[in-house]
Amino acid sequence: MMSQKRKQVGSLTQIQEIGTVGEPFNYRLHDIIKTEETDQETVDGIISRIYAPGLLYQGQVIKKAQVCVYKK
Repeated sequence: MMSQKRKQVGSLTQIQEIGTVGEPFNYRLHDIIKTEETDQETVDGIISRIYAPGLLYQGQVIKKAQVCVYKK
């Protein structure tokens, strides 16, 4: 319910949430809180968990997403 409310308010104020499980890590958009070891080459550098979503306002990062990233 809270996530849906944030999306409704965000669409009215042009604020977008950033950070999605499965997307590649990007220093401009994400802060690494934790790394998770993996043997799979294909998931190295991919986000495995979102601890807190980030926020974009008119294309500018106002808060980076806090994430866990797979590391080989």
